[in-house]
Amino acid sequence: MNLRTLFLSSILMIGVALLLFAIFQRQVSRFWVNLATHPEVRLILEQAAEDQRMLAKRHPDQQGLYRERFDQIQQVRQNLLVLQHTREDLAKSYERILAGLLGLIITTSLAWQWLQHQRAQRRLQALDEPLAQLARGHSAVTVPIKTTGLLRAVADKIEATGRVLAKQQNQLRSLQHLQSWQEASRRHAHEIRTPLTAAVMEVERLRHLGEEPVETWPDELSHTTASILEELDRLKRFTQGFTSFGKLRRPHLEPLDLAEYLADFCTLFAEAWPNLSLALATPPPAAKVHADPEMVRQVVVNLCNNSALALKDGTGDIRFQLERGEHECFLRVADNGPGVAPDMVDHLFEPYRSSRAFGEGMGLGLAIARKIMLDHGGDLSLSRNTHGAEFTLMFPIEKPVFPTPSDTTEPL
Repeated sequence: MNLRTLFLSSILMIGVALLLFAIFQRQVSRFWVNLATHPEVRLILEQAAEDQRMLAKRHPDQQGLYRERFDQIQQVRQNLLVLQHTREDLAKSYERILAGLLGLIITTSLAWQWLQHQRAQRRLQALDEPLAQLARGHSAVTVPIKTTGLLRAVADKIEATGRVLAKQQNQLRSLQHLQSWQEASRRHAHEIRTPLTAAVMEVERLRHLGEEPVETWPDELSHTTASILEELDRLKRFTQGFTSFGKLRRPHLEPLDLAEYLADFCTLFAEAWPNLSLALATPPPAAKVHADPEMVRQVVVNLCNNSALALKDGTGDIRFQLERGEHECFLRVADNGPGVAPDMVDHLFEPYRSSRAFGEGMGLGLAIARKIMLDHGGDLSLSRNTHGAEFTLMFPIEKPVFPTPSDTTEPL
């Protein structure tokens, strides 16, 4: 119940109570006052006084007793006479006293209800932060409510939910950890087995070369050696890619004007991709952030590489557009290519996910790019996948505060 509802219901309760009270007490108080001052009562008292005089004459030996009773009756008659003249004032005074008592009771009740409402509001507000922590996935939730009753029961439920969440998070982390290793093992086996198999076949070819005429050796030897070196080069690229992902360094942040940086990038890499044209939307807004220029270049180059490969033999454009929010800067990198395959959208930033053929990539590029942006305190996301792909790089305007390395280092 909110404060407004409490106030309106209390006003209605007071109004009804006062109306019933006024009707009831007016009828009751007036009845007793009128009864006490009724003419028949006065006649009965006069007759009783006359009877006492007559009894005193007939029983002179008890005259003192009758005299005392006569005086008492006279005193009652005097009091009734005074009551008759002041009954209106007495009735009003009685009504005022009862009204005051009722008002005091109602005021005390309202004050108590208001205090209870405020107390309940404070206790409910104490649940806001624990619930927010629970929603953010924090499992070590403690509710600072030292009381009993319904709110304490709710607090206990929140803490119990936190404990269950902690257990489930540990289980999920273990499953994800195992799943990552399973996927890594599968991908490594695939990436290593194919070139090794080809190299073994070429070595077998060299072993049987002695059975062929000597004049064929130079050509066969040259061809076989080149094939073995090609397969070993694939293994080398695989090892380098895996090493680059495992040894991704922490960004060295420095003030960076993104508009100036992108203008230089478009000039420097204008000829890097023959089938791509780079353009910066003008005029770009002022977008100064804290970032590592080399690592940001790595992200943008990866996106451009992906766009160039997606175009295959065609040509296309990449457009960079800057937007500045209240607390973030957004860099949109959009192309007019075929976009991302629908079955890859949900797994786009997962390691070892690639739609390319064997030997064309390990599927680590976007995973590394997003890791770089997350390490900057920002993010990388796919914001459009129709009429080309559009990726959004989000940079916080305020310089991010990094946690300690032990907080961020996780196993693959």
